[in-house]
Amino acid sequence: MYKICCALFLALAVAGPVAFGSSNLRTRELQGCYTCSGNDPCEEESSDYFGHCDKHKFIQCSNGYCNEFDCAGNTVWDEDAERCDYDDELPPCEGEHECENPCTQDNINDGVYFHEHCDKRRWYLQCASVGVCYEMRCDAGTMWDDEVKACDHV
Repeated sequence: MYKICCALFLALAVAGPVAFGSSNLRTRELQGCYTCSGNDPCEEESSDYFGHCDKHKFIQCSNGYCNEFDCAGNTVWDEDAERCDYDDELPPCEGEHECENPCTQDNINDGVYFHEHCDKRRWYLQCASVGVCYEMRCDAGTMWDDEVKACDHV
């Protein structure tokens, strides 16, 4: 028995790692996009983050288990930073006029949440902290004044 164990140990030591089929994630190179139900990127004992096929989601591996999460608000997964971050292409503001979205990361970091409307003086744009933009209407008898960043009496 001792000779068999030693021979097996020696054979494994010389041959290196052995692949036991395509399910051994350590031996295959992962490609494309990932989902927990499709191209699962999680290895045993892995605690890594991966981008999901849907750019508004990401995968966290924990002890070999695959977990899918949504990015908050208007953010997308940034593979290099391994976190959700603002998309370079912000969607238009929510409303009937589809103004360009001014709710950039820089404006939000600077605390600039109110902006001039793209079309109407009785309207303005308001940003939420996650990069979402809303069209808002000034009260009756007021118009947007971009110098004071508020609706002001006419």
